[in-house]
Amino acid sequence: MIAAVQSVVLVVVLAWSGAHKFVNSDVRRTALPKLFGAYALIAYRLTGVAEIAIGAVIVVGGPAFPAALLGVGFLGYLAYARIAAPGSSCGCTGAGVAPVDWRAFVRAGLVVVAGAVGAPWVAVNENLALALPIIAVEILTFVILAPDFGLRVRALRLRLGPHPLRGLNDALPVAAIAYNLERSELFGSVAHLIRSGVRETWESDGWRILTYAADGGLTMVFAVRDRQVRLSVVDESASEIAETR
Repeated sequence: MIAAVQSVVLVVVLAWSGAHKFVNSDVRRTALPKLFGAYALIAYRLTGVAEIAIGAVIVVGGPAFPAALLGVGFLGYLAYARIAAPGSSCGCTGAGVAPVDWRAFVRAGLVVVAGAVGAPWVAVNENLALALPIIAVEILTFVILAPDFGLRVRALRLRLGPHPLRGLNDALPVAAIAYNLERSELFGSVAHLIRSGVRETWESDGWRILTYAADGGLTMVFAVRDRQVRLSVVDESASEIAETR
């Protein structure tokens, strides 16, 4: 029954990941352009086709082993991405921005293990009361290990929490701070995207916050304190944080 559970989990994970590869078409942040050049999007779509096809085979009672082979191939791709395109996203579940890290390797490893031990899912019917909680826990594990999970949680916290301007004193001068910020290494790394001067500024917990408009409907939110500089890239169209540094 435990082996059959792995097949059910694989169907959900492969369908989720494969569908994302058709909903999203932005592969610029992945290592695919470096690996496949102009055919990067085609390779991305074909990976989605393979994931959905393997999931379909498992649904009709076929073996789960092809999922293990897919997972091994993805582990190889992740290793290539870390070496050839440091900082690139994995593209696991869409056009995410989080770079390849240990979570992506763990997810791919779990797919390999599940595919290697998976048995026909129909055996789950023998003990649904035990199988369903195990399925829920395993799928939740895959969700938590998603590369952009942390960013989405923080975006939700910002959306549901109090406005950052509430109750803050905005009387401090910012000209000198902006002058030094705009000459920092972090600002310089995104300066080609910025299309405005300082739009808003406020103080929070000793940090001076400055915002700039950028290409693609993005807002660059810098936090400055002493010589420390931090950056959050906010996607205004989706009302979520797209990247943090």
